[in-house]
Amino acid sequence: MLFRSNASTVLAQLAGSSPVAAALKKADYAVERIVALDDQKRTFDNTIGAIDDLIVRLRLETEFLQFMAHVSPNAELRDRGQKAEEAVRNWMIDLLKREDVYRAVKQFSDTKPELTGERKRLLQRTLRDYRRAGMALNKEEREKLKAVQIEITKLSLEFDKNIRDDATRVPLSKEELKGMSDGWLKAQPSSGGLFLVGMDYPSFLPLMNYCDVESTRQKVWVSYKRRGGMKNVTVLERILKLRAQAARLLKYKHPADYETEIRMAKSADEVLKFYATLRPLLRKKALLDWDEFIQAKRQHTGNPNAKFFPWDQSFYQKRLMKEKYAVDSEKVREYFPLSRVIGGLFSITR
Repeated sequence: MLFRSNASTVLAQLAGSSPVAAALKKADYAVERIVALDDQKRTFDNTIGAIDDLIVRLRLETEFLQFMAHVSPNAELRDRGQKAEEAVRNWMIDLLKREDVYRAVKQFSDTKPELTGERKRLLQRTLRDYRRAGMALNKEEREKLKAVQIEITKLSLEFDKNIRDDATRVPLSKEELKGMSDGWLKAQPSSGGLFLVGMDYPSFLPLMNYCDVESTRQKVWVSYKRRGGMKNVTVLERILKLRAQAARLLKYKHPADYETEIRMAKSADEVLKFYATLRPLLRKKALLDWDEFIQAKRQHTGNPNAKFFPWDQSFYQKRLMKEKYAVDSEKVREYFPLSRVIGGLFSITR
């Protein structure tokens, strides 16, 4: 069946205890039906198309729960969502390491089918994905790669969770929050006459946009950039080492070559060339923008020697939009209440 070897035993345990276990079991059955087909009866629809279909069905049945890991205010639901995401990601890793499924794909491909359009493209990309999954490697190397990829998945989810669960609060007085609306202030928890500002987007972004006190913007900006703390630095270092290890196993000269291969750039060298070409073209305009931001800050603060910092950008961008270009985001917002936005979205997409 699906799970083999030590790494696969781990996958089986994760899948069995997963909140999406039923969906994974259904996907397993779909895979087994593809593998069991007589090679002489293989077609695009019952092999390549069937693999694509089962993946789409799996995503439709699991992605809402996975999404909850990133947006739910309920800690238990976030935990279920993360477990679901880890189980599905690991299931996909295992699918792309299965020799019997790869053999079925290769058997159909070796018949040199006359495909065009999206069918031809799907076959090419399926073969590409199996190559990137290590099917050109020997069994021992594939098992090493699988273990590395499973660990990368685990650490990546841990990294995201550390940021989501970051409980940092910056205590600030009302005077330090000059410029913030009454509605925003009411939404903040408070204690001892101080507002306890968290790192969530509804708290952080408006403060960066509208708080008139630079030291406040600085404190909150620094705290925001430190979400996850040193434990995430450790996690990130481990992820980078594992990605380098995976790239070496797959014979890529650099991890960035693996990441960019399936994107428009295609290689790390092309990305570097793009930046080398783009930077001088944009520098003149960037310097003009920089001067405009600095002048806006010096005029606002009355300090002719004021310097510009990262925590200033959103604030002065909003001021320039309002004062120089007559664009007031808060006024525009009044015309887009949530109910109207949702209704408009559904009228466009249904």
